[in-house]
Amino acid sequence: MKILAKLIGTLPLAGKMVIRPLVFDLYQSPSTEQRSQNYARLILLLVLLAILHLVQMSLGIEAVLCTSPMWAKVVSVLYAIANFCVALTQVQLSFRATGFYRKGSYPQKKRGYKKYSTQQELHMIIVTIGGQIVFFTQYTLFN
Repeated sequence: MKILAKLIGTLPLAGKMVIRPLVFDLYQSPSTEQRSQNYARLILLLVLLAILHLVQMSLGIEAVLCTSPMWAKVVSVLYAIANFCVALTQVQLSFRATGFYRKGSYPQKKRGYKKYSTQQELHMIIVTIGGQIVFFTQYTLFN
């Protein structure tokens, strides 16, 4: 599971732009109260995103089962697999964050937050939206 999470972490997907700062906030929380608030925000986001990715996965599976050309079925299978893997990664991150939160330890050294560059963010947005456009175009055409 950890290998899958690392693989998904290397992909240029836009969700990381929202998740990364919340993870950082959790790990760098100076007080118990802030840690609880940051944990709740992170878990709420991860659960919501995991549910949405599972819904997208089911759309991909539905599209595979419809009458469509082979290329559309390949797009649908890749879309379903990608969304399933992303949802699993978000669940895994939820478990890791919960373990850290329950442990109650605080980092000895405060680290600075390294933001994504504008170019990296643009790349993530293009890849994510591009994938959605390709899938939903073929989904609309053949379903």
